[in-house]
Amino acid sequence: MKTLKKSILYIIYTLFSIVFSSYLIYLKIGGRPNSKLAGSLHDFIILTVGTILGLIAATLFFLMNYYFVFKKSVSGIHKTLLQITLLLLSCLMVHKIHQILEFDLDIL
Repeated sequence: MKTLKKSILYIIYTLFSIVFSSYLIYLKIGGRPNSKLAGSLHDFIILTVGTILGLIAATLFFLMNYYFVFKKSVSGIHKTLLQITLLLLSCLMVHKIHQILEFDLDIL
């Protein structure tokens, strides 16, 4: 039962990471255009880039969660707050790295 609870919690963290990353991409590229083709392309970019960056951020979160939360044996409400903070920080770090690689260095 403990493993099932932990697996469901990790799935929720992963979905939250994908949704938050998609929202950050939406904020970065702006509102939806009026054209049907451009609107479809806009939605496709948000979903694909947001999902990829969200999965990368979730992987980074799982590594940070293991080293910072489980190795330190944090418990209670502090554990949940620390995990949410780590998840948001990992999403913001991945998006900042993506922005630097794509717009500043023209690598992507």
